[in-house]
Amino acid sequence: YISFDFSSLFSATYKHYKLIINGMYQGSGSGYQVRSRLNVGGSLKTDTHYRSCAIYIDRNASTGTTSGHGRWDSDYLTMTWIEDSTQANDTAMEIDFTNPRETGQRPKFFWRAQGMDNNYLYYMDGYALYNGSNGDIQGISFWGDNNTTINFRSAELYGIK
Repeated sequence: YISFDFSSLFSATYKHYKLIINGMYQGSGSGYQVRSRLNVGGSLKTDTHYRSCAIYIDRNASTGTTSGHGRWDSDYLTMTWIEDSTQANDTAMEIDFTNPRETGQRPKFFWRAQGMDNNYLYYMDGYALYNGSNGDIQGISFWGDNNTTINFRSAELYGIK
């Protein structure tokens, strides 16, 4: 589990925030999901109120696929898949939090993830929300399915006026 605590970072100075995570890779194997949950109003939400929709595209030298992906009333969000344990073939992700300090709406964000393995490139673009209650976003946590370790090289948070 890797958690980012934004409770002291989100401020009235900026209305929107972008989290850029670079260098995601797994210790071994392939095909693992990167999953996430939000900290809303001071608590990590583990109940079944996450909803998302996304498109997933991959391409290699001879073919490519496009598919839809989503969750409805799930206890986590699927952010992307990590297809390779080679650090040079890592995955990067950007998450846009739209007015995360707002307490009168459902917590929501947009994300994009992209990476590669030895055979193809992949890209995922999505939108997610926590539908359990209104509240401010105070953090986000990530982990791999089957408790797979997900490594991160760097993470940066930017405020946008």
